[in-house]
Amino acid sequence: MNTVSNSFTMSGAREDAYPDRYTTREDAFEKTDREVDGSKLFGESVCYEVPVWCFSDGESLLRAKRPVVVRFSRGSELFLAEHDGLDIYASGESLADAVDCFNRLLVQFFWHYKQIGWDRVSGDAKRLKYVFEDQFSEA
Repeated sequence: MNTVSNSFTMSGAREDAYPDRYTTREDAFEKTDREVDGSKLFGESVCYEVPVWCFSDGESLLRAKRPVVVRFSRGSELFLAEHDGLDIYASGESLADAVDCFNRLLVQFFWHYKQIGWDRVSGDAKRLKYVFEDQFSEA
């Protein structure tokens, strides 16, 4: 017996297993209607993840050894550009502003972690120092 036929057979068996006294009421499904418009609940927020290799703040140009997947989204008033692993969360009134802010923060963190010694970092800062030194270089 193929998988589709077997699935329909199992579905029928499950329906037969319900007790006779079990009934459904139409009004029980009002709150979980399939016609719910998600945009009314969540707005027009859409999230995109984009791989990026080069970052610049206007003075420095950095290249990543591997692409950095930056998550872009739009909130109710601001655009967001973020990467959880690098602890970078940038925002702007336009997508270009958010990208520019993200670039400036990434370059700023690169130089910050490059300048401080290993004896001055611990915990998450140690992880970030390693990531910035290992994964990014000046172009």
